[in-house]
Amino acid sequence: MRLGIDAMGSDNGCTPIVLGVADWIKDNKGVIVVLVGNRDVILGELAKYGLSDDNEQIEILHCTEVVDMGDKFEVIKKKKDSSINRLVQALKEGNVDAIISMGNTTATVGAATLGLRHVKGVRRSGISVTIPSGDSFCMVCDMGASVNCKPKHLADYGIMASIYSSEVLGVSNPRVGILNVGEERGKGNTLVNEAFELLEKAPVNFIGNVEGCDMWNGSCDVIVCDGFVGNAMLKCAEGVVRATSGWIKSAIMGAGIFAKLGAYIAKPAFRVAFAKGDSSTYGGMPLLGINGICLIGHGSAKPLGVYNALKNAKQCVDVDLTRLIREQTLALQEKIEENK
Repeated sequence: MRLGIDAMGSDNGCTPIVLGVADWIKDNKGVIVVLVGNRDVILGELAKYGLSDDNEQIEILHCTEVVDMGDKFEVIKKKKDSSINRLVQALKEGNVDAIISMGNTTATVGAATLGLRHVKGVRRSGISVTIPSGDSFCMVCDMGASVNCKPKHLADYGIMASIYSSEVLGVSNPRVGILNVGEERGKGNTLVNEAFELLEKAPVNFIGNVEGCDMWNGSCDVIVCDGFVGNAMLKCAEGVVRATSGWIKSAIMGAGIFAKLGAYIAKPAFRVAFAKGDSSTYGGMPLLGINGICLIGHGSAKPLGVYNALKNAKQCVDVDLTRLIREQTLALQEKIEENK
């Protein structure tokens, strides 16, 4: 197995990528990691940790350009020798089995969609993000790949995220809901109502409409929505977490010595709680629906996030995720055609 990773595009440069790869290959013998980026920079980082491209599990695919976090989608057409473009090309040509990027999300989605196209039967790709929910987690799809969706697209998201949740994350018979303004059937707009009818026919454990609060209480394993709603919800959630953390810290600092002592004693518990909301815990976000396995990690990824993204990518290859998505989305399409 060969896994490709963009070594250049993250907020913190090459260092966390190389550290994460170094930790992962120690635990996963027989899998080759292809680092895509400037050879001299990558070799310099590898040398810091006693590694080189002579290691049988490490290869370097050299390129001369980088797509920065602030670059627009159009840049991928201009920077043809960028690490993101070369990464996608490697997957398209069969030189790697899956790819991971911690770089510019818009550019990665664009390059992967243009270079790999969609799985037969799928018309829109979706970014599926894992968030803490109750004592476990929940996948929400789409988080921003497609902001203008049709009912069939939402149904596809439900199928694809359900497969990923089951086969990669190990959730037994994932419960799939559609994000709406109320739980009752018939609530919401035309998009969600027509998607509701399609999801009832889809090969998933569809539980109906769910509300925003259900993302956090453990009552659902997969939630589908269009990318506009999903991305707005994600940014709102991130803001609430940051604000809550600030409120707690401010309250503790202003409440006297006993509050500070109590906070110090409870520090291990705080650490566990905040780890649930750390993107590193869940690795990369799968871009579902393209003709290949592509995971997108957080730009500020830590080595643990890189490690877990590689872990998820390997599991996607092991279960042949793309084939499973192709088979089940085509099955839904056949049902739609039968009912016309």
